[in-house]
Amino acid sequence: MKRYTLVALIVLCAAAAAVPAQPLRGSYFFENSLLRGKLNPAFAPQHDFYISVPVAGYAGFETLSNVGLGNFLFPDGDKTYNFLNDRVASDTFFGKLPEDDPYLSIRFETDILGGGYRLSDKLYLTAALSVAGYGQAGIPLDLLRFAKTGRSGSDRAWSLEGPHTSLLSFASLSAGASYDLGEWVPGLRAGGRLHLMTGLKAFNGNVHRLDIRMEDALFAASTAAAVTLSGFSYDSADGFRSDGFSLHGFGFSFDLGVEYRLRFDGFVNGLNLSASVGNLGLLSFGKAPQYVAEGSASFEGFQDLGREFDLQAALDQLSADFGSLAELGFHQDIPLKYGLHPDICAGVEAPFLDEMLSAGLLYTNSLDKHQLTVSFNATPLEWLNLNAHYTFGSVGRLGFFAEYIPKKYVGFFFGFEKASFKTNRNLLGIKNFTQSATLGLNVLLGIR
Repeated sequence: MKRYTLVALIVLCAAAAAVPAQPLRGSYFFENSLLRGKLNPAFAPQHDFYISVPVAGYAGFETLSNVGLGNFLFPDGDKTYNFLNDRVASDTFFGKLPEDDPYLSIRFETDILGGGYRLSDKLYLTAALSVAGYGQAGIPLDLLRFAKTGRSGSDRAWSLEGPHTSLLSFASLSAGASYDLGEWVPGLRAGGRLHLMTGLKAFNGNVHRLDIRMEDALFAASTAAAVTLSGFSYDSADGFRSDGFSLHGFGFSFDLGVEYRLRFDGFVNGLNLSASVGNLGLLSFGKAPQYVAEGSASFEGFQDLGREFDLQAALDQLSADFGSLAELGFHQDIPLKYGLHPDICAGVEAPFLDEMLSAGLLYTNSLDKHQLTVSFNATPLEWLNLNAHYTFGSVGRLGFFAEYIPKKYVGFFFGFEKASFKTNRNLLGIKNFTQSATLGLNVLLGIR
């Protein structure tokens, strides 16, 4: 196997994932922000009634990664070399790799329809029809090290794990309620939300084992890989294809949250504590076809190079032998189920200057990534929210959020986060691909 085949495999896995994890975190500490309840169902809007503009009411997108182009491409004068080039020293390449396996994870969500209504002074109801999706891809560090130094090392045999890629998308119908518990505990509010889901697309691809042996006159390899898919079809001639729009299976999840607001006099006007856990549930796509690739091949050099030796036939046979290592064949139909990635939020906020300004600290865990956000919030006018924040994690990033929210008519918001502003001419990240964006447009029908 040529080393450049591994490069192609890496690129394909990253592309497959590019199909989040809290794009709305900039709105978390604004009491009048419209859709911050997506982060914590205990939060209730101040508007008695709102309707989301179809599709444009809410859209959020986020990518998380610990690598970028700079980990694999190395400039030298007026030329740029990939990490496999002999001009790139092994120590230079290894020094650029992260401590953990390189990964790229992506999530998106949009509300097709949505709205909220204050049923009473204590109870606020929300509902939304949404489409969401997740994508992840990873490359084991050992595979990258082998790709760079495999034959030059003292080892002659390797047993490696290969790349893995997954994609999941689904539609969700949600209903939520936020209730004021102040008559029992002043300042306390709790909420919950239920999601009923159906699957749209799913793809899981894993190279479970890649065994390689190289001697002076021998190259041998064996693989074990599996692909499970729903909403896609596969055949050896055309590869993978989307089946178009279709619904698969059923699932559910729920969110729970609490908020406690403590008020006192002084420069600091109080303390707001909140916590939530969301996305607890599972999604089943029913039975899905699984394809496997299992095989082995070896090459010991061409023997008996006499007049009767057919070089082209030998090359064709060699190509077929090694090509079979990646040839997928139908194995069986298996149940395809997903335990969803739980989202955890916990926040503390200190408002001051008559709650015109506040400082907040927000912990989030989404897609199994821990993050801590330091946030500064300002409401200079009752219809304007402005936020700047910085998120610490495996990759730190700077963020901004702004919201125009009048008492009536149309309100809108937008926000973004970015870890590194250094990109190439195609706007791809040099240091990493971590960034997020969110926006929304909603019709507001008044505040009591």
